Amino acid sequence: MQSDSDEKVSEMQDALAAQHVTNYQSTEIKAVTEGVPRDRYHIVRITMYLFGITSLLPWNFFIQANDYWMYRFRNVSIPFDPAAEDKTKLQAIFSSYLAIASKVPYVIFLLVNAYVSNKIQPSKRIQWPLMAMIVLFLFTTAIVFVDTDNSQTAFFAVTITIVVAINAMCGFVQGGGTGVAGSLPKRYMGYNVNGMALGGILASIAQILSLVGNTSPADSAFFYFMTATVFLCITFVFFRLTLRSELYHYYMSKQTSMIRKRGQPKENIPKASNWEIFRQA
Repeated sequence: MQSDSDEKVSEMQDALAAQHVTNYQSTEIKAVTEGVPRDRYHIVRITMYLFGITSLLPWNFFIQANDYWMYRFRNVSIPFDPAAEDKTKLQAIFSSYLAIASKVPYVIFLLVNAYVSNKIQPSKRIQWPLMAMIVLFLFTTAIVFVDTDNSQTAFFAVTITIVVAINAMCGFVQGGGTGVAGSLPKRYMGYNVNGMALGGILASIAQILSLVGNTSPADSAFFYFMTATVFLCITFVFFRLTLRSELYHYYMSKQTSMIRKRGQPKENIPKASNWEIFRQA
């Protein structure tokens, strides 16, 4: 009997101890949670989605406007036929030049962004490239209806230059946006990745609307480029709002304090080489 009583007392003590630990952990979690600012109106969440969207929309829209480019570089002495197999020299080489002018600057400036990430604030690394992309897309949209039949080579060179500049800036925006998402809770990185998928869906929807409307190549291109410009403007506005968000400042300051607690100056923190970053990407 005494043994049974001792066992019951021991079990009660274990249960009380476990309950004490559970209550302590719950209190700690609650305290930590209460100290984290809320993402008011889901501003930061929407911004992460927009970063993902704007990382793909420029490339998608330039590809989808293929009939527009073929029309621009057509043989002006005969009626334009999008399905014609006999292409001019500029029509034949444009897709290859477009791919190179898009991918090479994008990758290079992703690496540049990684290199300068500890030297330039995210606000500058993202805001200025976003503004540059908006200006470039506005220019691209504005010249859609300009007659360039007598200067096709010059138009080709200008277009490729614009594509290089847009994708260089896109490398900064994508790299900076991913860096900001990485400083926030894990779910925000998920929002960024989901935004990339959403960007592809939106581009497909825009193409379907263009086909349903049976628009001319120039009208379709105008619709694509204007849509991209609108999304870039929305992204810029939401990023400005994010910079004022308490949640953003909380995690940025938390990251800074963690660096200081390590007892090392920011400049002396060991960094991965650009090659290691490229391999992991």
